[in-house]
Amino acid sequence: MIRANIEALGFKFSDLKILLTTQAHYDHVGAMAAIKKLTGAKMMIHEGDAHVLADGGKSDFALKGKEKLIRTGHGRPVAARRAIRYG
Repeated sequence: MIRANIEALGFKFSDLKILLTTQAHYDHVGAMAAIKKLTGAKMMIHEGDAHVLADGGKSDFALKGKEKLIRTGHGRPVAARRAIRYG
């Protein structure tokens, strides 16, 4: 669905160069690992959530230890190329 929407806007999926998120909750980054693998885009995230992205969501406070959500594919680990600090 993400790919289709990008292409509907007239872009190639391979045009993605950066994947940027400010939070690593599973509902915001569930497809990031797959998109990164398909496009080779660089993953960037706020430094405070880099560990959540790297462990596939296991340390996400919203999951509260519910491994079932992780096993459904919502939390494949993905390493951030760059952690961003702002504020």
